[in-house]
Amino acid sequence: SNYVAFSHIRGKVVNNSGLCIIGKESLFMQQQMEYIYTIYRLGSIRQAAEQLCITQPALSISLKRAEKELGEQIFDRSKHPLEPTPAGQIYLNSILKIRQIEENMKAEIEDLANMNTGSLSIGGTQYFTSCILPPVLKHYMDLYPVIKVSIEESHSDEILKKLLNNEIDLMFNARTFDPEHFIIQPIFQDMLLIAVSPTLITNFELKSCGMTHQDICSKHYRDLPSLKNCKLLEDLPFILLTSENNLYLRSMEFFQYANISPVICMQVQQLTTAHYFSNSGIGATFTTNRLIQQTADSGLLYYKADFSLMTRNFNIILPRTKYLSNAARKFIALCKSDLI
Repeated sequence: SNYVAFSHIRGKVVNNSGLCIIGKESLFMQQQMEYIYTIYRLGSIRQAAEQLCITQPALSISLKRAEKELGEQIFDRSKHPLEPTPAGQIYLNSILKIRQIEENMKAEIEDLANMNTGSLSIGGTQYFTSCILPPVLKHYMDLYPVIKVSIEESHSDEILKKLLNNEIDLMFNARTFDPEHFIIQPIFQDMLLIAVSPTLITNFELKSCGMTHQDICSKHYRDLPSLKNCKLLEDLPFILLTSENNLYLRSMEFFQYANISPVICMQVQQLTTAHYFSNSGIGATFTTNRLIQQTADSGLLYYKADFSLMTRNFNIILPRTKYLSNAARKFIALCKSDLI
C-alpha cells in the first residue's frame, strides 16, 4: 500500500515503518517561522495574531523566544508597520528561501499530475489589470478553465514586494530588472503621452499642436509630430502618481529633461485615476495610448515628447529561484501571442 500512517513517538513524527520523518523540534521551528513571516507580511503583531487565530501575548512570547535564540531583535518595534532589523532580514530571507523550495516542489508535482490544472497568481497595477489584462485573461481562462487564477492589484513597489515574498507567481512591470536574478519575458510596448484639458491652456501655440482622441485612435498617430517646445507645459498644474510608482520616476525625469519645474497640484496612486481627473480639468497628467484608445473622447488634447522614457516596454517578471509552472508557461505564451 502507498498509504503511510504517521504517529508521535517520543516527541518525533514517524511513519508505519518506524522511520523518523520530522522531529518535534522541526515542527516547532516551522510554526515559529510561520508566525514570524506573518508578522513581517502584515507589519503588526496584533493583526498577525488575529490571522493566525492565537492570542497576541502568545505570539509575542513566540517572537521573543526566536529573538533570544537568534541573539538579536528580529523587528524594529519603533517602526509602524514593523520593519525587520538587519539580523531579522537575514532570518526572513532564510524563511523565504524555504517557502520558495516548498512552493517549487508543489508546483512540479502539480505539473506531473495534470498538465492543464494548477494555479496562477498575477500581479500588476490598476492600469495593467483594467486596460491590458482582461482580454488575454478571458482567452486563457477559456482555454484552461480548471486552472485557478488570482489577481493582485497595487502600485509597482507593493507588487514587487509580493513577488519577492512568493505571494504571487509573476508580475508585469516596465522597470529594468537584473537578468541574473529575474526571468524577463518581453510582452508589449505602450507610449506615454501628456493629457491636457483645453480649459487649462492659455497659450495658443500649445493648443494648436495638441493631438485629439481621434488622432490617438488612428493607426498613424505615432507618425504625428512631437511637441517641439516642452517648456510650454511649465505653467500647467500636474496630477502625478505617488512616488512608489515607476511612472512618477519617469515623470520627474521628463521634467528634468525638459528643464521644467512642475506645478504638482495632486498625487494619486493609479494612472487611470489621474487620467479621469484630467478629464475634469483638474490638471494635466501622463497617460498612455492604450488607455486613451479604450476611453470615450472627453475633449482632452495629447502631446508626445521625444524622450526615451515616454516609451515603456512591459515585461513579465519572475524570480529565477521560482519554478516556472506549466500554468505560468501557458500564460506567458498566450500573452506573447495576444498582446501586440
